[in-house]
Amino acid sequence: MGTSEYARPGRPEADRSSVGWLLRIMTPLVVADLMAAFESAMVLAALSTMISQYGDPVMVGWMVTGYLLVSAAGAAIIGRLGDMFGRKRVLLLVMAVAVAGSVVSAAASSLWAVIAGRAVQGFAVVVLPLCFGLMREHLPSSRIPTCIGVITATSSIGSAIGLIGGGMIIDSFDWRSIFIASSMFGAVAIAVAGALLPPSEGITAHGSIDWLGGVLFAPAIAALLFAASSGGDWGWTHPAILPTGIGGTLLLAFWARRELRCQHPLIDLRLFTDRNVSIAYVCLFLAALGSMQVLQFFMLFAQQPTWTGTGLGLSATAAGVLKLPAMVVTVIGAPISGWAIGRLGGRPVIIAGLVLCSVSWLGMLVRPSGIYWTASMLASCALGIGIVYTVIPNMIVAAAPPDRTSEATGLLTVVRALVAAIGAQLMMILLGTSTVGATPDVGRYPSAAAYSLTLLVLFALSVTAALAAWSLPSRMTNRYTV
Repeated sequence: MGTSEYARPGRPEADRSSVGWLLRIMTPLVVADLMAAFESAMVLAALSTMISQYGDPVMVGWMVTGYLLVSAAGAAIIGRLGDMFGRKRVLLLVMAVAVAGSVVSAAASSLWAVIAGRAVQGFAVVVLPLCFGLMREHLPSSRIPTCIGVITATSSIGSAIGLIGGGMIIDSFDWRSIFIASSMFGAVAIAVAGALLPPSEGITAHGSIDWLGGVLFAPAIAALLFAASSGGDWGWTHPAILPTGIGGTLLLAFWARRELRCQHPLIDLRLFTDRNVSIAYVCLFLAALGSMQVLQFFMLFAQQPTWTGTGLGLSATAAGVLKLPAMVVTVIGAPISGWAIGRLGGRPVIIAGLVLCSVSWLGMLVRPSGIYWTASMLASCALGIGIVYTVIPNMIVAAAPPDRTSEATGLLTVVRALVAAIGAQLMMILLGTSTVGATPDVGRYPSAAAYSLTLLVLFALSVTAALAAWSLPSRMTNRYTV
């Protein structure tokens, strides 16, 4: 299985500890991750405009769903291809594909063409596991925990730029301008990565390539994500939802059985035999199911009219301002948590993050009112989930063999996207258990009881995740090379 340290046999680290080398590696990775996060969030600012133009909210929603489907299905596969054929080469390729998707959407003459281009943009998400692999390939072991924290913080910044910048672009120009902006951003990222990143070294493909495993994996994940993300909008009894979900589950089970028997699998499920890896994924599952819904929950609560007996009654702009402290603390806290991992190990840091999430949900349950209180609970929960998403990649990178780093972290993207989609639907189901409305002409909103039930479930998920993290072996604190 390989060591759980970051060591790379035969690769001297003393000459890679300089600030100049660190900047040479991290600058293109930060720019690439900013581009990916920007592309993930920018389209949210255009949804209202496009619904007004095309008059079909469900079809416009496919700009988000299609993006998620492609990103989830492709993350682990392309991560593995980066491990085999060179991460820099594959990074440049996927960014070029994402730029092509932006161009297609910008030039599209129909909504279907916009959706198709947006789906192709989903390859931008694959940047993240490739970045993790490149860090392990080129940086000394002592730098990696903090650098993973930097990348986590970068994702938060990129999402904020996408939301705010996308809104400013939409207010000043038409919706096509956001795709033009993303294509320009992508071109800059390609140029910076091509100029600064050194060639990937010592990465070869051993044995035959299990292309069938990759082909089977993609539609299985796509079917499950489609069912999870569309069930709430179309209804769980819709004829397309249940068969798609069952079919995706059966295909995924067949694929897993086949990959475990394959001598050279494209995605090696044997990585999960490492206890640290399996527990990390349990924590990820519980966090994505619950606390990852932090922004969706708080933005809904902040904008709910006060006449419903709960909520803050804020405008969309004011609600956006409410989350700025959360972004700031995440940007500051993620690199610090990476630094702490290198000195304390993963277990105490991930437990601290999950405890923060638990306290935040409990705080909202006990006192669900007040702008400043809500902003502080949002900030602490966002910091907690930022810490969790810094620790888990560190744990995976430490446990995975060096030649499968991008593949192992690519699976994180798949699991996170799939479970987060399920979690979003779960939260909306919980919030819909009890609603209030002034008149039949006014939309109905979750009641105070529905919010309390939702908060209780989110609190329970966070506590369960913390208990799972507690079961990590104590020796893990000494397994990071510092």
